[in-house]
Amino acid sequence: NQVRDLMRYRALIYIPEHPYKNLFSDLYMTGIPIATPSLTFFTRMVVLLKHREGNPDGSPRTYDGYFDRRISRTRLGPGGSWPFDDPHDDLEPFDLDVNGEEKVRHWCSLADYFHWPGVLNFGGVAELVNLLAQTDILEETRQAARSYVRAKHRDTIGTLRSKLLPLRPYLGI
Repeated sequence: NQVRDLMRYRALIYIPEHPYKNLFSDLYMTGIPIATPSLTFFTRMVVLLKHREGNPDGSPRTYDGYFDRRISRTRLGPGGSWPFDDPHDDLEPFDLDVNGEEKVRHWCSLADYFHWPGVLNFGGVAELVNLLAQTDILEETRQAARSYVRAKHRDTIGTLRSKLLPLRPYLGI
């Protein structure tokens, strides 16, 4: 079983390829301490990585990941802008060769990796090695993640009960 295999590890190093990776949530729920690059470090790494397939002319290009510039998409407003005044309208994530670092920083700042409690962020390899060597930090991280998962589980069950129990007469239960 893959989950059982994961549970043997002291911690996980998670380097996302884009900000909306569902795998992170699954790993987080295991309670294993997770270390991710800090937003600054991650932003820089993403922009520096070049896609091995490159451009049609053979030159390497920035890896867009989930925001692949070749994906067709719908514009939400006239002229390609949002239907409201968005100060980040010029930071549409597609094509990271143009303002890539700023785009990645903006969109990734919204990702769970940088907000959920019990996730370690590192700014470089030396910092990562130092974090992983500190058993007390790993245990604090584990407890913070488990507490957060339990609280979210309680909230979800409470919300479902409050919404579904009133429907019982209509469902024949």
